Amino acid sequence: MITVKDLIRVCNGKLLCGDINAEIKDPFISSLEAVFEGTFFGVGNNYKYYKDVLEKKASVCVLPFTKDINLRGFNNVTIVMVKDVLEAMRSLAAYKRRYIKNVIGITGSVGKTTTSNIIKNILKSKYKVFCTKKNRNGQIGVPLTILSVKDEDVLVLEMGISKEGEMEKLSLIAKPNIVVVTNIYSSHVENFGDRKKILKEKLKIINNYTNYVIVNNDNDLLRNYKYKEEYKVIRYSINNDSNYKALNVVDDKISSFDCNNISNIKVNGPKDIIYNILAAICVSKLFNIDDTLIKDNSFLLDNEEHRLSVIKNKYFTIIDDSYNSSLESVYNALNYLDKFKENKIVILGDILEINNYKETYNLIANKLNEYKIELLITVGDKSKIINKYYKGKSLHFKNEELVRRKILKLISKDSVILIKGSNRIKLFNIVNYLNNL
Repeated sequence: MITVKDLIRVCNGKLLCGDINAEIKDPFISSLEAVFEGTFFGVGNNYKYYKDVLEKKASVCVLPFTKDINLRGFNNVTIVMVKDVLEAMRSLAAYKRRYIKNVIGITGSVGKTTTSNIIKNILKSKYKVFCTKKNRNGQIGVPLTILSVKDEDVLVLEMGISKEGEMEKLSLIAKPNIVVVTNIYSSHVENFGDRKKILKEKLKIINNYTNYVIVNNDNDLLRNYKYKEEYKVIRYSINNDSNYKALNVVDDKISSFDCNNISNIKVNGPKDIIYNILAAICVSKLFNIDDTLIKDNSFLLDNEEHRLSVIKNKYFTIIDDSYNSSLESVYNALNYLDKFKENKIVILGDILEINNYKETYNLIANKLNEYKIELLITVGDKSKIINKYYKGKSLHFKNEELVRRKILKLISKDSVILIKGSNRIKLFNIVNYLNNL
């Protein structure tokens, strides 16, 4: 248990009022996410909403040193003041990490959440497991996740980056003893320059506490990288020789494969999820999980909102992949769409955080030309390039709001609609609109 006393000692804080032995638990940073008897970290300007938090009965508030704190009307509250709330949260998370026996750090361009959920579902058959929630995988999310752990044996921790220098900071806090790298694609390439620099940054997740490094051996950069001898490298793949290789792959709406002594493992989704399950198998064997438990629990994917999830209503089938986008994940989504027999509609938004967008969109157009699609709709500032090279029927809209105004006149009932784009393009609004008809 981490207490206010620990916070004061580790973060050089000052107790303004309250109980120095109060527990630091259920952390949050926004008054909109206030938790009863939880701990509020007033990061940035969020500290100004401390009264809203106290009205919702948070028990501890961590605030920056400031003179404008008025506690009139509030009793039995604990207020700690620190120089920098975010740095205090990071330092306290690093302190709490020493009490967590197993930390599995997961990074990669795509697939972190799916891989995390499969690992969690398998390991919880034998252990108490805590897993990253709500995409809390960055500079604020990782400390929040670590501070949320209670008495769990294993922490499955997503670790995401968007620019240089971030992964080393996360690794110093999380100190994962098992590292999983799903792939290295072109996501965030605008902030790094090229994939090799992305690889270099992401592999900073490996630290002096790491014992095992689990990598996708079908990814060229991960396959050819020279790992230090002190780490045990475990490889998984579909196409290359590895410690854990998928065999007899069936690629369908529900796919299947064999791996080592486990036969006919079901995949609730497209072929690419096989990679996520293979990574989970590698982790599970390190924890001595029986093959039967692996097979039974790997299929039980959590419903990941806006991540290639299938929604069926009385009018349409919607494939909602509106959370993020990259060239590789567009290919994957189109391959999955092709498994359906209905009339196919594709709504593609801009792919953000890429440098060579003209080349990328040209490749996507060529890929689209390989499929039978009733209508292509592109959305955003730059994706109109796709329409230039796509040979079928297509339309372009500046934003998702314009799409929502026209879409019912453009698509036919009983269609299957793939909606794919970077989160900031807000194509999830189209998903919600169609689903609520």
